Amino acid sequence: MDRMILGAALLHALLLVAAFAAVLLGGAGEGLGRGLHDRLGPSATMTGVLVNLLVLACVVAREAWIRRVERLAGLPGRFHSRAVRNRRRVTPVAVGGLGLLAVASWSWCDDPTGSSDPGPAQSLAHLALASVAIGYQGAALAVFAVTILGQRALALALKAEVDRLRPPSSSAADPDPTAPRSLAQPPDRLPP
Repeated sequence: MDRMILGAALLHALLLVAAFAAVLLGGAGEGLGRGLHDRLGPSATMTGVLVNLLVLACVVAREAWIRRVERLAGLPGRFHSRAVRNRRRVTPVAVGGLGLLAVASWSWCDDPTGSSDPGPAQSLAHLALASVAIGYQGAALAVFAVTILGQRALALALKAEVDRLRPPSSSAADPDPTAPRSLAQPPDRLPP
């Protein structure tokens, strides 16, 4: 799951840069650059929404899993407190990214004249907001990667702690560990 989210984040970054480069290299007028931008821009926006929501869902779900495992294992809660810190770190970043993507998209769509081609002032506003959104999303992707990898390491450390506290399994007392399980006698039925 972590690789999928980080791969989607990389795809989002590439789509944002490609949409931005298409309009800069192709010019603001009609043509190939504008056509590419009109197709890549919404794709980048929707991918950004997906990435931000996936990161939030992953972090919140892992936090809930950590809380549940700690409670069942009777641990004091130090893993959960770190998971809460990670969630508090990533939530404002993800919500801010969603807001910037929405504002940058809205600046392009909100044409007061009703025409499909916005004016130069609106194009400049969209370009400025898109630039800010690209920079913010780049920093957000770094925060997302650190948080997701940190949550994963936290879950693995919790699993190791629970495994350490777990009593040894009954298969250690098996009389013949090389025999298939169905043929090995259970420890309570061993001959005297």
